[in-house]
Amino acid sequence: QESRGLGDVYKRQFQYSLSIERPSRISGLQNACTFCILCFGTHLVKIPMDELPLFSRVGNYGEKVAISNTTSLFTYKHLLTEYAAIASTLLGDEADLDEARIAVMASDGPEYATIQWGIWRAGGTAIPLCLSAAEPEFEYSITDSEASRVIATREQATKVASICERLEIPLLVLEDLQLVSEKSLPMLEPSRRAMILYTSGTTRKPKGVVTTHGNNQAQIESLIEAWEW
Repeated sequence: QESRGLGDVYKRQFQYSLSIERPSRISGLQNACTFCILCFGTHLVKIPMDELPLFSRVGNYGEKVAISNTTSLFTYKHLLTEYAAIASTLLGDEADLDEARIAVMASDGPEYATIQWGIWRAGGTAIPLCLSAAEPEFEYSITDSEASRVIATREQATKVASICERLEIPLLVLEDLQLVSEKSLPMLEPSRRAMILYTSGTTRKPKGVVTTHGNNQAQIESLIEAWEW
């Protein structure tokens, strides 16, 4: 049963990617430019392309706890406020980051979530850096991905400060950001690039694996169904 569940995960992700990238090859689709199609076995579910559930549903949970650790609780309302402010700050005078690549240095927790979501909501592509990597590995990921800037927590920023200075890439420290008021944020489609994850590079140089918002959503929904979370 577990094997079948994992098979469903990959099948779902493939079907979802196919529905985004090759809508004209799926018979019977209407308004392919307006909707993406999620394939659940024999069922088709339409989702408006300008409304990713990841963001549209956050406001429904308000004061419920989203993230907790040993010292604090982080509500969905707080998450919404923080990522919107980070997104607006990253945008500056731009209307859309247009998948600009931004490297991330942050430990697991609320800070990582708000940085990642802020990049996504501004229309950027997040590149998580492995915290245990050595300096040459940081530099490789930053240069290979052509990251336009790095955003890090103060705790982690020192690990990449010299690299950013040498490469003349802006290093943004989360705690020092002058957050601006929320501005109009870009519309996001599932086909947008969301992340670049680097492989371990055990035998060769690490490779950057690109995932879209649609890939991520399909993976999560498949895991929820397969493992009955």
